[in-house]
Amino acid sequence: MYEKGALDWSTSFPPSDKLAEAKRRPDYVLSPALGTYYYEFNTTKPPFNDPRVRRAFAMAVSRADLLGKIIQAGQVPALTLTPPLAGRFPYVPPKGVEENTDKARKLMADAGFAGGKGFPRVRLLYNTNDQHKLIAESLRDRWQQTLGVTVDLIDQQWGTFLQTRKAGGMSGYDLVRAGWIADYRDPFAFLSLYASENKEINDGGYSSAAYDSLLSKANSLADGPDRMKLFQNAEGLLVDKDMAILPLYFYVSQNMVSMSKWGGWYPNVLDVHPLKDIYRK
Repeated sequence: MYEKGALDWSTSFPPSDKLAEAKRRPDYVLSPALGTYYYEFNTTKPPFNDPRVRRAFAMAVSRADLLGKIIQAGQVPALTLTPPLAGRFPYVPPKGVEENTDKARKLMADAGFAGGKGFPRVRLLYNTNDQHKLIAESLRDRWQQTLGVTVDLIDQQWGTFLQTRKAGGMSGYDLVRAGWIADYRDPFAFLSLYASENKEINDGGYSSAAYDSLLSKANSLADGPDRMKLFQNAEGLLVDKDMAILPLYFYVSQNMVSMSKWGGWYPNVLDVHPLKDIYRK
């Protein structure tokens, strides 16, 4: 419909077989978005209740393979839940866990699973979607090759997927696909997901008194560098020391918009475009 002129603005991602063609067009607008694609560990059940195992799985990932061979739409590799945030008081996330297969294998050995020996079958849950499937297959193959583990993929329709996720520690998954798009530009919009009290979203069972305390202290302060530092320390616990989640990439917004016809449309991290500001040229 866009190509035929029936639409002047399309927010739908181009089909994968049309992506390369879309990128060559002057009306294809790619911009950073305030969101993250990641996996969540079920931290309540062995062997993923051991942070060494969670860290090993994170270190064994190759985000270059995911983004270069599967995603291919300009997404940014993520080692943290929160993307860098510009502004008067910018937020710089912690470094996160590096990719290192040798260290990943050593961590598995330290946890008692050298070469994957004795490690139970891993159940990776995702909701039905072609791209989710490709990502899960890529990670499955990577973990099987580098860590010697066996990964079973569980594909569920959205409604069933949500019920299984909500069961959390009582369900049969070890890792589950997750994603979050914030509706305001602040680290708390991301980090609040894993506060112990946030049981509506924190399905993986992560709970840390130290993490909760840092979030609480940060929110007791006025906006400024000290507040951002506390958020950085909190996220360091989440994605480094405790490794409760496995960040994979930061989202981007993709729009096709006829700028020759319309003015007042500008890319932004929230991908919000009030129609009252858009005008016909």
